[in-house]
Amino acid sequence: MRKMIGIMMMICLGVLFYFHVGKKIENQSQPISKFEQLMEYNLDQDYPSTPEEVISLYQKWMEYLYGGTIQKQEIEPLIIQMRKLFHHDLLEMNEKEMQMTKVEAEIESTKETNIKILGAKVGKAEYLGLQQDKAKVKVIQILNSPEQRYIEYYLMKENEKWKILGWKNINKFILPEE
Repeated sequence: MRKMIGIMMMICLGVLFYFHVGKKIENQSQPISKFEQLMEYNLDQDYPSTPEEVISLYQKWMEYLYGGTIQKQEIEPLIIQMRKLFHHDLLEMNEKEMQMTKVEAEIESTKETNIKILGAKVGKAEYLGLQQDKAKVKVIQILNSPEQRYIEYYLMKENEKWKILGWKNINKFILPEE
């Protein structure tokens, strides 16, 4: 009788192990999409600690938004994530609905002109102010055209987190080599 109970337990453990390992393999075999990767960032728990990290993350999202592969249903969740990097002053001047309308129009425009953001080079932060609570970061957006975009981002600390205050297109510059 004990042998029979032992054999039954071994069979049950074998079946449980089979289904547990099978589930893991199934989950690993399904590749995660670029959109899912970008949405995995939990800014409430793991906020970027430097101005460069904030802008690098923002540029990853920009690359996906204007890279030519975004689906319409992915725009709003991505915009919501991006807005978590914005300073409250920028949020007040840039309502979500207005930003959504602008982004959707820009995405359509990039489809028509076939200009895509392929990547970005992010420069080192230049800290401003006596408390060094402000910074600017230069970025070169790499496009699928001979021209590149040269942008200067302005950041400010808000509740000990670097937040994007604004940006502007600037004249061509060269980032120092590291």
